[in-house]
Amino acid sequence: MAEIKSINELLNMDIDIPDYQRSYKWSIQNVEELLGDISNAINDAHIYRVAFKYRIGTIILHENDEGIFDVVDGQQRIISLLLIKQCITPGFQCSVFEKEFTNKVTQTNIHNNYMFIREWLSLKNEEDKKNFIRAFDEILEVVVISVDKVSEAFQLFD
Repeated sequence: MAEIKSINELLNMDIDIPDYQRSYKWSIQNVEELLGDISNAINDAHIYRVAFKYRIGTIILHENDEGIFDVVDGQQRIISLLLIKQCITPGFQCSVFEKEFTNKVTQTNIHNNYMFIREWLSLKNEEDKKNFIRAFDEILEVVVISVDKVSEAFQLFD
């Protein structure tokens, strides 16, 4: 089943990053590009003043037997969006935050990207930060493809 969801709807789902996923490899450059895309989408929404939406990709999920959605494709984007969300909405909780990331590359990139996002946002005024918070609910969206069988998820991924 495919649905269009806001970023907040996606991040509020019961999501897990299974152990078979590769490490989180997005660098500061990738995150900076994502922040730029979000900023551009916010500006476009102000210009067009209609129900402007900016789609930032497709996420493939597999609903496991416990009703938790395992990420098959979109892990890099999800973790990066979670780091941004944590910076613009301190205290935000997500099931992914409960995961213990043991891979050193993942740990390093999460730390470095989080620190970069905090620094980047610290240079923004309060209105800009409020626009980011609104964008996660009103502007930014993803196509979420959810399947019951893990084999179908990998077939879509391939």
